[in-house]
Amino acid sequence: MSVALCAVLLLLAGLYLWTAGSTYPLAFRGQQADPYNQLASAFAHFHLSVGAAPAALLRLRDPYEPSQNIAFQSDALGSIHDFALYRGRLFITWGPVPALFLIPLHMIGLEPSSSATAALFAIAGLTFVLATLRILLRQLGDPALWMCILAAFTLGLASAVPFMLRRPAAYEDAISAGLCFAMAGTWLAISTLAGRRTARWRLILMSLCFGLAAG
Repeated sequence: MSVALCAVLLLLAGLYLWTAGSTYPLAFRGQQADPYNQLASAFAHFHLSVGAAPAALLRLRDPYEPSQNIAFQSDALGSIHDFALYRGRLFITWGPVPALFLIPLHMIGLEPSSSATAALFAIAGLTFVLATLRILLRQLGDPALWMCILAAFTLGLASAVPFMLRRPAAYEDAISAGLCFAMAGTWLAISTLAGRRTARWRLILMSLCFGLAAG
């Protein structure tokens, strides 16, 4: 069963990467314009904002008025309509956790595109989903191999993940990271219950994962 689940994981991981990469190319360099790479760079320099707002925006009579700032909502000017403006600086409005995990990559010169970030978090989440499935199937006894494979493919395909990866952007980075950490916490909880043993480090790590999922 374990070998079959690993094979399913590899097939679905390939599908996830292809799905994300067929919309926006998978890249690991030169992606500083990506919001989460901007935030990771800001965090690495001990800043919360991703930079100063465009001077033309600040010269508007009311920069917060949609009818006045409509020009800055277009992709041609960087599409900052999802950013928050405060005291002349821009802040992203998505959860900060994905950026925290991009900082080590920035330290070695890598800046993954949103498609790569979303796909990798989704694959990590799927890994914990199938690890949880493996525990539950073992609790059922010795189910037929075809049932295990069918269950694995169903969990990997009959969800919003393939649909989400068709247009991976900062929104999908946040969602896929939430999936990853939520399923990591679920796997820790289920494995603890199935093993009928409680270790303090498991409880701490499970709590951390659920907290990261919320972030």
